[in-house]
Amino acid sequence: MSAIYVNSPQQSSSLAATDVNKNVILNNQSPKDFTSEIALTGIFSPRGKLTSSNTDTERATDRVPAEARDSSLSLSQKAPVKIEQLMQSLPLLAKEDPIYLSDSILSDDLTNNSLYFGTGLCTTKEMSAGLPFDVLGLIATAEKIRKTLGFAKVIQLIADTHAKSNKFESNEQVDVRAQELKQRMSTAIERLGLNKLYQIILASEFDTSKEYTDIYNAIDPGIANEYVRREWSDMEYLAKTHNTRLKLSWKMPVKPGKAHKSDEAFFDKGFIAHFQRPYSFISNSASLTFDPARLNVCPYTSATGEKRILIKQDEDAETKLQEFSKSSNKAVDRATEALATTVDFVKSTFDLQVPDGTLGAKVNNITKKLFY
Repeated sequence: MSAIYVNSPQQSSSLAATDVNKNVILNNQSPKDFTSEIALTGIFSPRGKLTSSNTDTERATDRVPAEARDSSLSLSQKAPVKIEQLMQSLPLLAKEDPIYLSDSILSDDLTNNSLYFGTGLCTTKEMSAGLPFDVLGLIATAEKIRKTLGFAKVIQLIADTHAKSNKFESNEQVDVRAQELKQRMSTAIERLGLNKLYQIILASEFDTSKEYTDIYNAIDPGIANEYVRREWSDMEYLAKTHNTRLKLSWKMPVKPGKAHKSDEAFFDKGFIAHFQRPYSFISNSASLTFDPARLNVCPYTSATGEKRILIKQDEDAETKLQEFSKSSNKAVDRATEALATTVDFVKSTFDLQVPDGTLGAKVNNITKKLFY
């Protein structure tokens, strides 16, 4: 599978492209069999902007001209423009390799295609203790990607059957949770005016169909547990039935050489390894808590007692943030900054009119406006 790999805005990257076979590789090393002429080399500045680099291969196309936005130009000229647009518009991107794009996604007309992201109902140890405010960062990111790349709609998949495989609660209790989440998210989507551009689906609505079970049963149970096999099957099924071409994920930070195990990058890498479909992936960073003992977490589930802001009718974010700030440490500072970034991103993406005030007051206002 040829693809575009994009490192974080903080890392140097090189871009090689050819108009002959329409392959584009963007990472620190090109594949050994990639011998085409380098059409453009560049680096991402700390702000994520593509800038020219001084190398022996530098040509006029190294400096992306204004007319590069013209549809008549080659993929090698259009690719960095779209990538830059993505990098500049997505403040929640993961720091490690946040973008993996199939080589055709930058040139194809995507008006009949979709992108999707999944939301689980449980952590690795228990059912989720509540819906974090951070989930809005995923929705805003999905909408930005949809607009930038030209997708028809966003699909949110609620992984209810997956949660049942963990046996944390009865199937009936999981069903109740799934319906509550679907209704809650549907309310927010309606108030954001995205009804025609956004679809919420429960896995249980399709995963007993023949098309899905054929995919699922074809995966050797010896290579992955049920939850993982369902994640892979979801990607393949949605591609076949809803024309999904890109999955929005999230990543935990990992040390160099270490594998992802407790985030969606783990599922994505497995899909790439075992399926031939040229999916694309964009990953946000893990969310942050206000607890130095538990820094990085999932954006759509929460553990019992976790120091986070949740979407609850009786929750006062202002009071909660004041309580968290009594402990002065880097975790609190980082989580506060991340929350402020999410608030600003959600406001700007959906043009939400939120009164000036404290960060907690803004969170309360957005929560009330979208959910209650």
